[in-house]
Amino acid sequence: MKKISCCAILCSGLLALSGCEALLTPDAPPPPPLPAAHAAPAAPPPLNLTDVAALQSINEQGLFLQAIAAMAPTHSHRDLTKNFAKELGGTYKKVNDSVTSIAKSANLSLSSQLSPSYQIQVTSLSRLYYRDFDHGLFQRVFRPLPRQTRQSIEQTKKSSNTADLKNLADSFLKAQTTMQNKARDLMKY
Repeated sequence: MKKISCCAILCSGLLALSGCEALLTPDAPPPPPLPAAHAAPAAPPPLNLTDVAALQSINEQGLFLQAIAAMAPTHSHRDLTKNFAKELGGTYKKVNDSVTSIAKSANLSLSSQLSPSYQIQVTSLSRLYYRDFDHGLFQRVFRPLPRQTRQSIEQTKKSSNTADLKNLADSFLKAQTTMQNKARDLMKY
């Protein structure tokens, strides 16, 4: 009996020690904190119908003015006209870069081709040289935007959902006015 009780004591002692091991082992360290969740960039507010119409109009006008400005080096002989055309093309290149950026962020696909009416004007101007070309270039730049197009762009400038589009409409209208004034002044020479 003594043997059994020694075995029982020994077994119960081993069991007790195995339970103590759990008490003596330190707890596992807490898991590291999760990285801060990066908020997804806020989607730009959707463009309304007026905004899209204005963006398309600005795009078309910019493409047209860049196209006619690109003809000046080969169609004009006056440095005055060539310098104006260079400035005109550069100004509207910046405008169209902004148009592309806004359209891309709004998942819009804008045409990179001229509308048929603008294409006819480019073709007509491409047949002119020297003084006739200069006069035709200045006339086309000086020509005001159609009333409905201008109103659409002004409306976008005032009430668009996006600040980028408001700024674009504002800079486009300022560039338009500046270039029209320069063209008007150059028509006198």
